[in-house]
Amino acid sequence: MKNTESGKIFDVDGFFASVINRDPNLRRIPEYDAVGEFEGIQAVTFDSIEYNGKKTKVFAYMAFPDGADESTPGIVLIHGGGGHAFLPWVKMWRDRGYSVIAPDTVGNMPIDINAGCTESNGDWARKLHGVFEEDGYIPSPDNDGMSTYNLDVDRRWLTHITSHCILSFTALAQSGYADKNKIGITGISWGGVAVSYYLGFDSRPAFAIPIYGSGYLNESLAWMGERFSHPETLKYFRAEDRFAKVKMPVMWLCWNDDFCFSINSNSKSYLDTAPNNPLTTLSIVDCMCHSHNFAWIRPESEAFANSIVKGGDALQSFTSLPNGKSPVCTYAYSKEVAARLYYITDELEYSMHEKHGMNNTFLNPVWQSVPLNAENGTITGDIPCDACGYYIEIKNEDGVIITTPYIKTER
Repeated sequence: MKNTESGKIFDVDGFFASVINRDPNLRRIPEYDAVGEFEGIQAVTFDSIEYNGKKTKVFAYMAFPDGADESTPGIVLIHGGGGHAFLPWVKMWRDRGYSVIAPDTVGNMPIDINAGCTESNGDWARKLHGVFEEDGYIPSPDNDGMSTYNLDVDRRWLTHITSHCILSFTALAQSGYADKNKIGITGISWGGVAVSYYLGFDSRPAFAIPIYGSGYLNESLAWMGERFSHPETLKYFRAEDRFAKVKMPVMWLCWNDDFCFSINSNSKSYLDTAPNNPLTTLSIVDCMCHSHNFAWIRPESEAFANSIVKGGDALQSFTSLPNGKSPVCTYAYSKEVAARLYYITDELEYSMHEKHGMNNTFLNPVWQSVPLNAENGTITGDIPCDACGYYIEIKNEDGVIITTPYIKTER
């Protein structure tokens, strides 16, 4: 495919393969190590891909649980839009027994110690200053909202954040405090978009958890669909074009009434990747809401990660899916589950209107639900006669939710 500006052929697969082989040049910045409740979280930088002919420098937080060594599981944390490297998110995963790296993906550098202690924390500057200044370096580019389709591919933000994912994984794998075969990755919102795309280029992660974001974004019924609809974007940035290469277990975690994404995209992403790994799963959550904090407090991420790399209990899973006429399906789990059918009585359509206390592009119909019977590995019940579409939820004793994809009813 040709770059827009230069007209040269751009080999996106070859490009990211070369990034996987790069040394991230990880450097400690002790002047900005966290203190207080976040004691032990280290400030670091690493080199990412060039922008306008100059090296880019990325800031990140790293942390290791007590006694961490080369057998410790790890995780890469990719924040979303309006976010930064988050200390509470790092601490949460470190306290769970994981070695952690959380890069800032929009060129931020901290201007005070404990920057990133809250979602709205403003102790950041999009420039290299003080100890971060270095000849020949600039910060990585800011999130462009997919608006730079007229630029060469290596100047677009999604190319840079994908490189950050790759190099963060490499840095953690090289740290000496993580098992390179037990490192996963998760991303929230725009970070979920990036992780969904990244997975088609890097087979190293042991698991992946894209939250809110997914593939098939040009088909999103919320405002994100417009962002991915330009032909120059579709040439390079359709995550689904490489889902056949995604062999690791993936948890697609999302909100059923998201104002950025819509569950048809998450459902299709799950259906594409589920045949590649029996542990791949989908979790569509009612009343989840959309923010960094709402994403990272859900129990599904930890339970899924633990089941893959820490010997935790296997999650409940669907062993057959229902069809558009009947909710009857089967599942596997050693304990009791509660099953519900979530349905809408109008088409899966979005419009700008007030809902959940805000004005945004929300789903027009309201989700309704009815209980189903779950016994001896089989779910039974009825689809309400006025349902246009539905999905089935099974919830375990820890509140972890696993669902079917969204299914249109057949009348």
